[in-house]
Amino acid sequence: IPGSFDKTPEFLELKNEANKFAAGTKGLMLAYNLSVFVFENIKYNENWNKKDFVSLIENVKNREGVCKEQSLLLYFLLTANDIGAEFVEGYLIADNEAYRHTWVKIKIYNMSFLADPTHNIFVPYDSDFAKEHYLESNMLILRR
Repeated sequence: IPGSFDKTPEFLELKNEANKFAAGTKGLMLAYNLSVFVFENIKYNENWNKKDFVSLIENVKNREGVCKEQSLLLYFLLTANDIGAEFVEGYLIADNEAYRHTWVKIKIYNMSFLADPTHNIFVPYDSDFAKEHYLESNMLILRR
């Protein structure tokens, strides 16, 4: 993901706050705690989908967004802590419906984990739950 967002004062402040929240944990527990931090501190706001453009700096300042911003913030927090991560776009399957969604694929200990900071879900990527509810795609999520 190109850009220099991870060097901005807003991100560095968020990173410091997130690392305090994670209380010195490492590895998989750090990844889990960072996901929980985003879930608890970046509130979901459907109205963000109505905006033509949203910067991550605005997202951090307002502490709200939708799945795309929540997942991007988690991605940046993970990679800033040297944890392998991939921003994933796809579909969330719920109630026999497919909804456009984003999440993060974490690669650690030769395993992959699905972190969905919108719904506070953190499971092995190859788990039955992940296979049944998350479908990757190559789509580009744009604002309406």
